Amino acid sequence: MAVHSLKDLPTTLPEGLLLGAVSARVDVRDVLIVRANRDGDPPTPGKEVLCQREWLHEQAVVATNSTRRAAQLRFARPDLKVVPIRGNVGTRLRKLSEQSDWRGTLLAAAGLHRLQYRILADGTLQGPDIPEGLSAVHLPINEMIPCVGQAALGFEVRKGDSRMEEVCRSLNHVETEQCVTAERSFLAAMGGGCQSAVAGYARVEDNALILQVVSFLTGKPLRATGRAELSDAISLGRDLAARVSQTQA
Repeated sequence: MAVHSLKDLPTTLPEGLLLGAVSARVDVRDVLIVRANRDGDPPTPGKEVLCQREWLHEQAVVATNSTRRAAQLRFARPDLKVVPIRGNVGTRLRKLSEQSDWRGTLLAAAGLHRLQYRILADGTLQGPDIPEGLSAVHLPINEMIPCVGQAALGFEVRKGDSRMEEVCRSLNHVETEQCVTAERSFLAAMGGGCQSAVAGYARVEDNALILQVVSFLTGKPLRATGRAELSDAISLGRDLAARVSQTQA
């Protein structure tokens, strides 16, 4: 068995391997971390964050290696300058603190949570070896749609391994499995991978699957939302990919 952050697992696996189980999701949102104490009260929960100048001033520099995040940042704030950044979470926080011309960076809330970082109500970021002077805020999903599979773990196993299949049955979270199946179906139908400028997030509501997606493959955002039975997760992803692709054409 191999355990992955599901957002990093390709939609097409090597011959002989399969996605045997999916964990329950934790917080699916992205987090904006800024390097200087901002003025004023913390933003209202659910309110747009990227347009609030106390978080990102005019022409602020934001560091991210994600094409998905960069595309959504530039759409929300065309004035922002996006630069690349590499390294693990600790390294990225240190780089942000040391680069005097950088204002912020984006990280997944799930990754921060698993590394025992916490974001307090006043924006304080707590955790191991955090540089001084950093504040953080969760981004609403409608403002920054997550990466496909974000915040879930994927358990990859060999086909025909009955012992692992039994283990996976006890590990699998069915609701999350249906959500990420729809998301991964959308991504596969779009012909993209985890670094493509597309995003998708599915949730279960009233025993139905709701999937919202966005594609920046043509530069401008093309959005779609669909609803289906839980058993139709694959078809839902494909249908929204077809809808977006037709709009692109």
